[in-house]
Amino acid sequence: GSFRQPVSLAIHSHELFVCDFLNNRIQVFDTDGRFLRTWGKAGEGEGQMINPWGVCVCDVGEEVFVTDSGNQRIQVFGRDG
Repeated sequence: GSFRQPVSLAIHSHELFVCDFLNNRIQVFDTDGRFLRTWGKAGEGEGQMINPWGVCVCDVGEEVFVTDSGNQRIQVFGRDG
C-alpha cells in the first residue's frame, strides 16, 4: 500500500485503481482505503511495465487499460491483473 509517485487513478464499482509510477505497478484499494491487491513489476514482458502513467477501467466488462509509458504501449488486464 505504499507508493513511489502515484500519478493517476480510476474508480470502478467499489475499487480504486492507482498507477504507482516508480514502483512499476498498479495497486487496488477498496473505497475505505484498504489495500486489496497489486500487479505488475518492472520489465518489458507481458504484464510487466515501466512507469505506468494512466489507468482506466471499462464500464462494460472487466478490462483495465494501463498506459505503459516506459514501454510505449497500452496494456489490457482483467480487474484482477
